[in-house]
Amino acid sequence: MVSSLSFPLPLFFFFACILLGHSPLGSCSDCSIFQQTNPIHPGDQWRVSGTSITRHSHTATAISASKVVLFGGISTSVGRSKVSDDRGVHIYDAISGTIAEDVPTINFKGSPQARFGHSAWSWRGSAYVFGGFVQDYSGEMWRFDYEGFDNAANMNSTWRQVNETSSSAIVPKPVYGHTANPIHSSDDRQVLMVFGGTTAGGTAVSDLSLVQLADTGGLGACDPTLIGAGESCGDFVGKRKDTEATWTNPNVLVSGPSARSAHASASPSSSFCVYIFGGIDQLSGDVYGDLWKLCPSGVAASADGDAVAWTTTNFEWEQIVPSSTFQPTPRYGHIMGELASGRLLVHGGSGDWPKLFMEGEAEYDLFMGLWVGIEPSLGSSSKVRGHKSAIVNGTKLLYFGGEDENGEIHSEVWSTNFTAVACDDGFATVYCPANSRVVCEPCTRGAFANAGDYACTACESGKFAPSNESSTCELCGRGEYGDGSSGAWNPSHCVKCGAGKSSSALGAAEESACVTCPGGQFSKEGWYNCSTCEGGKFSEPESEECGVCVAGKFSGVGAAACGDCGAGKSACDGCQAGRYQVSPGMHSCDLCGYGKYSSSTSASSPSACLNCPVGRFTADPGSAAYSDCTSCQPGKYSLPTPGLGCRDCERGRYTSTISMAGGFECELCGRNTRSGSVGAKECEECGIGTYSHLGYATCVDCGTDKASSSAVEHYEGSLQGFFQDEVM
Repeated sequence: MVSSLSFPLPLFFFFACILLGHSPLGSCSDCSIFQQTNPIHPGDQWRVSGTSITRHSHTATAISASKVVLFGGISTSVGRSKVSDDRGVHIYDAISGTIAEDVPTINFKGSPQARFGHSAWSWRGSAYVFGGFVQDYSGEMWRFDYEGFDNAANMNSTWRQVNETSSSAIVPKPVYGHTANPIHSSDDRQVLMVFGGTTAGGTAVSDLSLVQLADTGGLGACDPTLIGAGESCGDFVGKRKDTEATWTNPNVLVSGPSARSAHASASPSSSFCVYIFGGIDQLSGDVYGDLWKLCPSGVAASADGDAVAWTTTNFEWEQIVPSSTFQPTPRYGHIMGELASGRLLVHGGSGDWPKLFMEGEAEYDLFMGLWVGIEPSLGSSSKVRGHKSAIVNGTKLLYFGGEDENGEIHSEVWSTNFTAVACDDGFATVYCPANSRVVCEPCTRGAFANAGDYACTACESGKFAPSNESSTCELCGRGEYGDGSSGAWNPSHCVKCGAGKSSSALGAAEESACVTCPGGQFSKEGWYNCSTCEGGKFSEPESEECGVCVAGKFSGVGAAACGDCGAGKSACDGCQAGRYQVSPGMHSCDLCGYGKYSSSTSASSPSACLNCPVGRFTADPGSAAYSDCTSCQPGKYSLPTPGLGCRDCERGRYTSTISMAGGFECELCGRNTRSGSVGAKECEECGIGTYSHLGYATCVDCGTDKASSSAVEHYEGSLQGFFQDEVM
């Protein structure tokens, strides 16, 4: 992570401001007030992560998220020229921090000799080495399989030599101090570029080779003489076929760096390019501090590397002139790696006096196009050259061994998690010419940035950022779309979909996201979905509401139009029992009348309504079954004609029981009783001093010369001069 990134004041203040496109908040001079970059966390600094073999000019190759293969190198400082006689392989475990020395191997076709100054890389879980000095210059390539067999009982590792194919246009040149960088890797093939180094007579070269690897050979023939005691060839079945290499001279349109060795290189994951920094010409003693990149012409970074015709692809060298005047000290024997995307870290190495051995770091940022000096540094580490690095788990940079200014060869393993971003969410990482520093520029409302971004991005149509220092844009809601504005900061730029349309998408950029409701559906303005019309209603496409079917027409759920009803049907449904319809095109059914019932459905005639029998009636119209015909209840009597139902008893009469068929009239109230209302279920007795005759509705006074003490003591005769022979 970058902290307090310091540069000398550049001479191109104004032009850098324009080219870098910074500061929407104001002019470039304003950037001096921007927030400083995050400090380096102590956990990200260099620290010793165990011990390894005592070595320099060896190789360290990560073959998995935790395993690093160490091979070759110089282990003694006597004359600084004696090659280690160790030809074994050592595996460092980055999780436990331990090393397995001299891993046992079974080799069908021999193994590489001890060497130094060779190159190494990985592909498909295996480590590859090329070249180096083996008492002479080597042009061999080997593959090491840590898990090389399917059924090995004990030893499981093996070496296999990688031979050139018949399609190779050149023979590999014996060389050491060179670099080899894969620019494309897939399960089918790997493509790498080999550059520079020292060859016979100590002459530095600037040769560039294109190498394509593929597993096209056999599984390897087992030599019984190479198998240990108690083992047989049947115990060793190889997992991978032999790798073969096709060597060619790439088509280079623009010449590149001068001859050199002991330089450092890296191939960023975001491109097919190779970056080379530093190096030395041992014969002239020139130490270099220039930075170059090699890229294929016309090949997009997103291209399928397997589909590229690499042998006919043109390549171009470009010397990079940084945007700032700061550049790291020229050096050789250093390391260089991409630990964070687009950021190449350089560490250590040797330079001209007085910086013969260096400890500090520098970082080249591909996106800003400038070198960054890291102050304070990543903490103390060893001042060495010839150390070798590997990146494990994508986040941890390890370097192993190296030689210091006293000629002592080291065995420590140093590590750093140099992946943290310089600026947080809501800030852009920019270079400020005003104070020659990398600073954090706050995003204004209407724009956003994620941690590590190099610019604030304006919110697209359909999105808005209401506050400064935003890490994301808010989305227009469902049923809305953006008005086409870029950099919107309030929701007023979200327009509602019109009536009869809907959109379920969040953050819709344009009106085309609003979909027209089909016939049978509708929506109001700003709705996120279309609702379905219920039965008896309809709608045409793009409707705001559903219309009601007129009388004599019908519709089902989700109808785009209404249809005509047939005879005996309403809403195209048959009339229910107890109902009927004579005419077509009607929107309802008529009810069977009182005293009638119909168990038929879809009836088209009133004759479907049957009369209840004499002595029974229906309480409501539209009765659907015979069981709805009930007997006349107390207080009622039946009429003699079927279907006419029951009638209330007149005043002066009553019924106390259910009237069955034939009960055509009610009984008369007895003497000295009365029923003053219709529908009486019983008669009331007359009060004291009153009396009644048979069938009276009321009781009358006895007169001045007569009296009764109770309703039971009634007057037997008629009042003088009066008589009654009918119900009163």
